[in-house]
Amino acid sequence: MTLTTPIEHREASRDRIQTLLSQQRAFFSTRQTHSIDFRLAQLKALKQAILHRQADIVAAIHADLGKPEFEAYLTEVGVTEEIDYTLKHLRAWAKPQTVSTSLFTFPSRAHIRPEPLALS
Repeated sequence: MTLTTPIEHREASRDRIQTLLSQQRAFFSTRQTHSIDFRLAQLKALKQAILHRQADIVAAIHADLGKPEFEAYLTEVGVTEEIDYTLKHLRAWAKPQTVSTSLFTFPSRAHIRPEPLALS
């Protein structure tokens, strides 16, 4: 059994986080996340994971933060209602919107095309 110091553990965690972040950025650059269907599928999977692990999430929040079960459910597990709201409205939010242009640029047209944000 190998024991690590807190500093070694912190460095290993930092390296793992950097690796995961790099992988996420690389995946985002493939533009697969731009598809509405992809985003809807990911939200549905997230909701199912939260509902499936609800008891574990509530227990972890209580152990880590001391939150009572009801409060943990309300603030952490209750986001499934927000996911439902997003699932219902995402297609409308993602539609391009026509906006007016100035007389100076006549006869141009302008559109706002919502796109997913990348990782910082």
